[in-house]
Amino acid sequence: MKNGNLSYRQYQAPLAFATQSPQEISLKGKELFSRNYNWAVPVRAVTIRAINLVPQGTPLQTSL
Repeated sequence: MKNGNLSYRQYQAPLAFATQSPQEISLKGKELFSRNYNWAVPVRAVTIRAINLVPQGTPLQTSL
């Protein structure tokens, strides 16, 4: 997140499960933004990126 003063902060949060859904990724980004931005200065930019990606088709155990 970059504010109007060009200062920036970065936040991270894992998703519960691997996903290809842009909606799930953007909802997590919105959650992080809402939880961390205090609105003292107007927002200039918000960037969302994905890390720790897994190949499509990788098996995932969802419960024991």
